[in-house]
Amino acid sequence: MLNSPVQATNDLQELLRIHFHLFQDVFDWAGQLRTVDARKDVHPFREGNGRTQRIFWNRVALKAGWQLDWRPVHGEENHLAARAGSDQQDLAPLVRMFEKVITVPASIGTDDWAREEIDRLSIRPPASP
Repeated sequence: MLNSPVQATNDLQELLRIHFHLFQDVFDWAGQLRTVDARKDVHPFREGNGRTQRIFWNRVALKAGWQLDWRPVHGEENHLAARAGSDQQDLAPLVRMFEKVITVPASIGTDDWAREEIDRLSIRPPASP
């Protein structure tokens, strides 16, 4: 994804292409909008929504002069903040979460930028015990 990124169009088509790029070897339906009711509210895909959206929004943020570093936020905090915003229209938990996530961009031209970006996305599978 970092070596051969999908074209940035800042729209649904880009989101679909990111999902396809990430999951084409895993799901037959990679890059296709969810057509089954999986009880996932506004998630566009059956699986892989968080990873796809992190990449998409990181790209949008970089273009706007910001960087998203997801390492300080863990799954449950993210989930609870999103639920509060969605279910109770309480955006305060999302604001607190993004105060931890939004940073000044690192130099993109450095040799370590790609590796560091993968770390910032915080989407690696957990390490085996």
